[in-house]
Amino acid sequence: MHDSQDDRTPAAPSAVFRNPTSRANQARGFLCVSVFAALYGIQHHARAYRSFPETGESLTSPELWGFRFLLGLAALTTAVAVSRWIHRANSNARALGARGMAFTPGGAVGWYFVPIANLWKPYQAMREIWKASAGPLGWQRRSVSALLPCWWLLAIVGPSTAGWVTWAAGKGMDGIDENAAEHMGEAVSLGVLIPASVLLVMIISRVHNMQMTHYRRQRSAGTLSRTGSLSGRVPDQG
Repeated sequence: MHDSQDDRTPAAPSAVFRNPTSRANQARGFLCVSVFAALYGIQHHARAYRSFPETGESLTSPELWGFRFLLGLAALTTAVAVSRWIHRANSNARALGARGMAFTPGGAVGWYFVPIANLWKPYQAMREIWKASAGPLGWQRRSVSALLPCWWLLAIVGPSTAGWVTWAAGKGMDGIDENAAEHMGEAVSLGVLIPASVLLVMIISRVHNMQMTHYRRQRSAGTLSRTGSLSGRVPDQG
């Protein structure tokens, strides 16, 4: 989508660049926590799979409820932190001068919760943030890193991996119990989560660095203050 307005037009005076550092750090921190939680989960499911003939521990066993609750809590807090960063990154791209962006800050987050559309809309929003952060003026002509499609492929495949692996194990391994196969599927699904999280950490870091570079450059040139995008220091409003 190409903006019909002049790419050299500065951002609207109402656009305000807010310090993205705290939100970027929070998102990266929770993603790292989710990686360690996934590693622990893989170890747990692998052990449960190997010992299933003796223990009979299924995914619905009371002993696993607390473990699965903690994994769910880690996933929820990570999703909140990443969503807050996405909102800030989209807003800051606009403040730096990106015009004609198709996704609003709220829309860039909201599409994750729309069934069916969440298979491609969030990726498009993230791609737009990347391009607008790489070069706010004329951002439509920018390319994106291979990090983005690799991250999104793993992100959308990961949740369904457990079911496919469970089904394949049940069909291809003679004598395997369905519950044991489920442990195998959960372990593989968590394994997909790890590279997806690592890639997202790299994306957040790259976008953060690009935005801060443009902010410092525009601040030094005085273009932000003239357009009303900034006054004084970079405000951090959480």
